[in-house]
Amino acid sequence: MTTQHPKDNVTAIGVIKNLPYDKISEIAAKTKVDYKAKKLRGVDMMVDCIFAMLSSSQVSQRIISIKNGIPLMTDTNGTSDSKRTVVVHSSFSERLTRINIDFFKEAYALICSKYLKYVPDAVLDDMQIIRVDSTMVAETSNKLVEGFSTGMTKNTSSDRRQLKYTMAYNGLNVVAANVFTERTYSADNAPISKTVAQCLRKRAGMSNGYVFDRGLKDVDDFKCIAKLTKQNLAFFVGRLNLNRCTQPVETMLPEDSVLADNEVVVTADDKGYLRAKQSDKWDTSCLYRIIRVRFKTPRPESPRNTRRHARHYDDEMVLITNNFEKDAIEIVQYYRRRWDIEVFFKFLKQDLSFSHFISTNVHGIQVMLYMTLIVALLVKIYSIAHNMGPRIAKQAIMTELIRYQTETIKRLEAQVKSMKSEVNNLKIKILSLQTSSDH
Repeated sequence: MTTQHPKDNVTAIGVIKNLPYDKISEIAAKTKVDYKAKKLRGVDMMVDCIFAMLSSSQVSQRIISIKNGIPLMTDTNGTSDSKRTVVVHSSFSERLTRINIDFFKEAYALICSKYLKYVPDAVLDDMQIIRVDSTMVAETSNKLVEGFSTGMTKNTSSDRRQLKYTMAYNGLNVVAANVFTERTYSADNAPISKTVAQCLRKRAGMSNGYVFDRGLKDVDDFKCIAKLTKQNLAFFVGRLNLNRCTQPVETMLPEDSVLADNEVVVTADDKGYLRAKQSDKWDTSCLYRIIRVRFKTPRPESPRNTRRHARHYDDEMVLITNNFEKDAIEIVQYYRRRWDIEVFFKFLKQDLSFSHFISTNVHGIQVMLYMTLIVALLVKIYSIAHNMGPRIAKQAIMTELIRYQTETIKRLEAQVKSMKSEVNNLKIKILSLQTSSDH
């Protein structure tokens, strides 16, 4: 059983100050992140980014550098603010393009392991399912150093580049993340396959199931993932297009029985094979379970006069898995959890400035990816402790940090006033001593 912490023990300032800075310093030494760094240490840079992203609605290099110069987090990361040197945003930008990414990767993994104690058992159980999906971010100023162009219209420039982020999310944190800049990764098949295989090869955490959308289509990729999941005592659940050809060999649907829940009815549950694109032969080297379900409630219809990206709704859904033990409805429920990563992407983009490139260099983009994930984890821990959604939690954290800043400024002003009073008293004593010595 996990230890339940009262919400009063989890504050925004407490979450930041209680980060394992001693262990993070060890990682900094191991990765040599501060090699030849004169002003901005790796730990300082991480804290500045966390504080800026949590206390601001929009984040930029200038905002992060401003946070570096505000003496409000004394001894937060083991260094007094009086010993820190204020840096301009150009220095931060240059450091961002050269700093060791491994420092942020390992620091993120360390923070994930530390805050597991705040997670209730229900969330821990849900973490056994890994949701894998991709999202794209485009730049608007034509300054992105690397990237690919897709979806060009008369209103978009051919020079407008974008990147693809593919992540494996367990409901609390991201266990694998990749940034793709080449056009060969513009479709979802290769990024999802690579990320799922990456997770399975390192067998991260306690995961035993991987769910992804119909972006994964290639037969060889399905076969590779099926082999890796079998070796690791895991399984996968994917989705096929409705017009995908399959070869049923054996039904798993009990006779004279209806499998259904509140939303779907199982219409077919077969063991079968797939075949490669433009091939007449079925690939019998790998057996899959193919489940077809129908939605009970009629799906909404897109109007005729719609925009180019109008959403299309299907009345049926075809799932593919290599789990032959679970009930078909349980497989459907596993797939439903995939939507969590869509909500996660929306939170990153709308509340943590993930749709805005802090750096236009791919190296800096990867650094900010892990910084964003660290901040997202801290917000998630805060939201779990206070029983609120991540967006509301972000607003609550921002309010708490602003109040903390105000109180700290008042305290510093009181200290300055007190010091001035002491200095004036000292001047009076010195003058009186000089006067008495003259007489």
